Amino acid sequence: LKTAGAGAGTAAGAPEPVPALAAAGAAGGASSPSGQAAPAAASPAAGVAAAAKGANGGPDSYWELCPGFWEHGPMQYIYFYQKPNTVSVIMYRDKSGDPEEWSISGSITGFVEVPSAEQLTAQLRQHHPHLPEAWVDAMAAQTCAETGPGYSLSKIVRVSQLHGPACVLVGDAGHSVTSALGQGCNAALESAQRLGAVLDSVRGDLTKLPGVYTAARLPEVHALQTLEHTYSLMMCTVGISAWARLCARLAAMPSIILSVALHKLAPAKFPAIPYVWHSLQDCSISYNEVLRTMRMHAALVYSVAAALAVALYKLVTLAWKAVQGTGAAVV
Repeated sequence: LKTAGAGAGTAAGAPEPVPALAAAGAAGGASSPSGQAAPAAASPAAGVAAAAKGANGGPDSYWELCPGFWEHGPMQYIYFYQKPNTVSVIMYRDKSGDPEEWSISGSITGFVEVPSAEQLTAQLRQHHPHLPEAWVDAMAAQTCAETGPGYSLSKIVRVSQLHGPACVLVGDAGHSVTSALGQGCNAALESAQRLGAVLDSVRGDLTKLPGVYTAARLPEVHALQTLEHTYSLMMCTVGISAWARLCARLAAMPSIILSVALHKLAPAKFPAIPYVWHSLQDCSISYNEVLRTMRMHAALVYSVAAALAVALYKLVTLAWKAVQGTGAAVV
């Protein structure tokens, strides 16, 4: 999105400043932001290039998506706008130098159906009112022009082995995933690390390398893909049957319910976020272990539910017999 001239930077409805949503990141990366955006308010139109000549060296406040946006270096801060049941917007500056050349990059993602630019524009205006209207139009047009209706951001491709003739597969080439759990890059790095360990273990005998690497890594990436498939089905509402979503929720929800219950009972010992998301942040816990624990949670919850159902049935049966016996005695 160009920020100067007749493009996005000359929107007539520029927003007032909103509470900072910046992840206070530096060159090393950025953390997740927090805060709520305030609704946009109409302000006088002005060009970003002229606004950049303000007394503080930055633009006038009404041009800022959030305080300090235009003062950040390229790729330095990431602004993350997210609300439930709609698309998420990620934005950052990607150029420096002359304000006439400033531009903004980012992405629009979400497990929602957006078949046209008009519908995407409507969602952005409804759920992210702090974005200038001209920017929203440009963002929707670019997104739909690049992807087209029915575009899938990523797909899960499950392979039977991680090697072929004179090659091994690492990263998305061997274990592509969706963005549901945010583990694509982590899994690729782990596969590269495992490949290095296998290279050391075979001691130069490259004929053993492919089979050893597949045996060592394939169960882990299959476990990750199972987790990804479960959670993406549970969150996605596009092109997924009600039966598939139900099966995914039956597999994943017990672990979430149990995690919340344990946190309520012992908040100092159990984290507030569900087990799966918490465990995926710990590199010492394997994907297989996360999957096994999630299934164990499901078995535990359903076993308790079944036991309670049987106990309730017996109580109701005894109560009914008691009622019948009392009625017979009265007669």
